[in-house]
Amino acid sequence: MAQYKSYFSTIYDRMMDDIPYEEWKGYLLLLMRRYGVTPGSKLLEVGCGTGNMSEKLAAEGYEVTGIDLSEDMLEIARAKQESHAGSGRNLNSEEGSPIIYLHADMRSFALPEKQAAAISVGDSMNYLLTLEDFTAALTAIHSNLEPNGIFIFDLKTE
Repeated sequence: MAQYKSYFSTIYDRMMDDIPYEEWKGYLLLLMRRYGVTPGSKLLEVGCGTGNMSEKLAAEGYEVTGIDLSEDMLEIARAKQESHAGSGRNLNSEEGSPIIYLHADMRSFALPEKQAAAISVGDSMNYLLTLEDFTAALTAIHSNLEPNGIFIFDLKTE
């Protein structure tokens, strides 16, 4: 994760400004609702980065927890959340809950509460370079989901 240290984390959002976050959000909402994960549900974002998708889903009423291995990226996500709070804008329109951002490795983490769903977008799962790491991440995510919880992720192949 060294590539997300210091400088790159400060320009990450500018580098990703052409990503269709609204379209991704719409597709995630469609899938989550299809499986009964409605606003008010606990939602985990794995590899949340600077919180772009976490913010969008919290604004839809989900109780979002974002985890990331890069503390620099999380600092930016937290700063964005604080600036929104200072402006009186609630990220979670229904509950008023802030997004919880945690420094964690997707291969081994434990949350205090089970989640109804987990998502991972923006190719975060591609950082898992071995079958062992991929399996460990899936195992950790599964162990943090409620029974019948769902995991939605994207993955680029070689």
